[in-house]
Amino acid sequence: LAKEIVKDCRDGKHGIKQVFILTHNVYFHKEVTFLGSRSKWPETKCAYWIISKADERTSISHHADNLISTSYELLWDEIRDIGDAPNKNAFNTMRRILEYYFSVIGGID
Repeated sequence: LAKEIVKDCRDGKHGIKQVFILTHNVYFHKEVTFLGSRSKWPETKCAYWIISKADERTSISHHADNLISTSYELLWDEIRDIGDAPNKNAFNTMRRILEYYFSVIGGID
């Protein structure tokens, strides 16, 4: 449904001029933004934004390209960007990395 709405917007059908898609689900994001092998949206037709929250503050950052790859890579990015955040954030993120690695990649319960 989401891809059909985006296609209608791109083709100028049904009066749809702009589409906003917000999601926390990496798989859904990849499905909606995937155009085909090596194809990508032109910058004049698409914008990527990441909304994040740290220390009770929300920030929004614009990116020219689609930065989202997999949830596993996002977890590692979170570790790289942890900076002065409390250790409990790092511990929780590392736990999630290990869980993902063993359950999804390694197939170990």
